[in-house]
Amino acid sequence: MTRIPSPAREERAALQLDDLASALDAGLTPEQIGAHAALGDHAIVDLLHRRGVAIDTTETRILTAAWQSGRIAPALKARAERRRQRAANLRVVFAGLRYPLLLLIVSLFSATLTWFLTKAWWLPVSVAAVLVVGALALRSIHAALSSGDSLAARLPVLGSLARQRAELPYLEMLHGLYASGVPLLAAHPQAVAAVAHPGLRAELQSADACLQSNRPLVEALRAAPLLSTETKDLVATGERTGNLEEALERALRRRSDVVARDAATAARWGGAIAYGLVAIFVAWLCLSILSETVGKAYGGGLRR
Repeated sequence: MTRIPSPAREERAALQLDDLASALDAGLTPEQIGAHAALGDHAIVDLLHRRGVAIDTTETRILTAAWQSGRIAPALKARAERRRQRAANLRVVFAGLRYPLLLLIVSLFSATLTWFLTKAWWLPVSVAAVLVVGALALRSIHAALSSGDSLAARLPVLGSLARQRAELPYLEMLHGLYASGVPLLAAHPQAVAAVAHPGLRAELQSADACLQSNRPLVEALRAAPLLSTETKDLVATGERTGNLEEALERALRRRSDVVARDAATAARWGGAIAYGLVAIFVAWLCLSILSETVGKAYGGGLRR
């Protein structure tokens, strides 16, 4: 079952990751902190699951690689920092969603109140139907953007958000594996496989073929026009200075910040649209009630 993203849950996970890293840095063995040695490379991942931390495929591969290379404590700290950043970005997005959600609640409340006053049963049903249709439309748009649909990619705000978001799995996996001691030539194919966007994944597969022929990463990434220019510039700087790990970390952080900003912008646009629709609905509702009230008053006067 898909969980709704939660900043509080991400922060609790970060605390657990930091706690394990601190215990290992203090010299405790994995068995002393509750890990099952019989599970081998998956002992830490299993321990995190038992502590209530949801670990996705990307984190599982990163932590397994870090365990194998003896860099599990730094990897746990890096994942904790990533979780805290994710929590901060989620709060930015949720702050943008708060207003449109409030408007939707007000519209439902207004429709229900009107139903009690006028017995017009179709009002709350109509509002609920509009909300369901809107949710289905948003789901369809999300699916189209995730699939790399060219028409959906040209949508204002949402198209840019989808392009920026498509980079995150690639950068997260590449940075995590490389920082865990996996050689670049072995880490890059796994990072490409983590990309869900078919267009970007196809471009990165071409880039990987170039990389595997012992070409520099920045040169290989020229085969990926969908990858942001900023990411390529950061990678180029990191390769030139011999600090690719730090460059990948900066690129990941930057893309995460941009995705959070674009998502908040999309939420604000949604709020503006919701405000317009609710304003029209409330105005129409007031006019309907006023018209009915006046009609009854005049009708009653004429009958008397």
